[in-house]
Amino acid sequence: KPNGLTFPLVLLAADATRRRRPDLKIYAPYFALSAAAFAATAWASQQTGTSTTFHLPGAAWGAGQVLYGLLFYPWKTLWPSGLAAYYPPQPWFGSWSWQIAACGTGVVAVCLLLRRSRAAAGLAACYALTLLPTLGLVSHGILYSAADRFSYLPCLALALPFGALMARSPARIAFAAVWLITLGTLTWHQCLVWQNPISLWSETARRSPSALAKGNLGGALVNKGFVENGVTQLRASVAEDPSQTIPHEALGAALSRAGREDEARAAWRAGLAAAPSAELSALLGASLTKDDIAAGIALLRSAVLAEPEHASWRVDLGDALARGSRNVEARRQYTVALDLEPQL
Repeated sequence: KPNGLTFPLVLLAADATRRRRPDLKIYAPYFALSAAAFAATAWASQQTGTSTTFHLPGAAWGAGQVLYGLLFYPWKTLWPSGLAAYYPPQPWFGSWSWQIAACGTGVVAVCLLLRRSRAAAGLAACYALTLLPTLGLVSHGILYSAADRFSYLPCLALALPFGALMARSPARIAFAAVWLITLGTLTWHQCLVWQNPISLWSETARRSPSALAKGNLGGALVNKGFVENGVTQLRASVAEDPSQTIPHEALGAALSRAGREDEARAAWRAGLAAAPSAELSALLGASLTKDDIAAGIALLRSAVLAEPEHASWRVDLGDALARGSRNVEARRQYTVALDLEPQL
């Protein structure tokens, strides 16, 4: 986990609050372990094909996401209202705006307050360092403004002083008990939201509307048999953000499941135009082989070339080639598929 790689830095910050000149040599084994863990993760990602392209965001975007995130997580920890499974990027990310100035002012004000106490400053440093890998300085995958799960380790830096301060008198202990009971009640209600995918993404779409939430809600509805409701949500997701491939894939699959093959093909074609992917090529290709073998073979071939380790697409391509009486080529695809997945 990215947060875990910051452990040596957290140790260094924690020790710096107790001694002015920490002995840096004692941290060498921890930095070595973090480096080894990072290298092992990178190697495993390459071996399994799950490696993701990383890129640096623009200066305004990065500044906005970092400053917003530094304030977001403590606030949501202290007052966890309006929680959502996904928070889309703020509209003002990517431009130098008054919102960035306001967040920057807030961060600076907090830093000035904390510098009066060495222990508080050390805990703040531990919080910021643990959060660093998920603040958006390096972007990959789906863009976001924040995610609740990123707060779990960093906000231990809030729990520790809370416990220490509240244990100093019976009145404080009573206050802490009431506050923790309140948080526990909120946690119970939040667990009900996470009870199943439909309840989760329905609530997320209500609290923090986004194309991703609508797309996930649509997929969950289709999986439970509510195809028409799911198609409505998937169409809304595609209309709001055509650049995401998964809603296009899911929309076409839902329409195909409902027997609306022409609409399914239209959805996949629109997806290929807006957000090309090997998955979309394979889905459309497999569908077209029923009526237009040549077009289907071309699309399936492009999908296999893009992801040669995908055995099921090779089976689909083999089926299409066999329908076209190209048995030698079909046998070749089936053989490779069996080499990849002998249990097929």
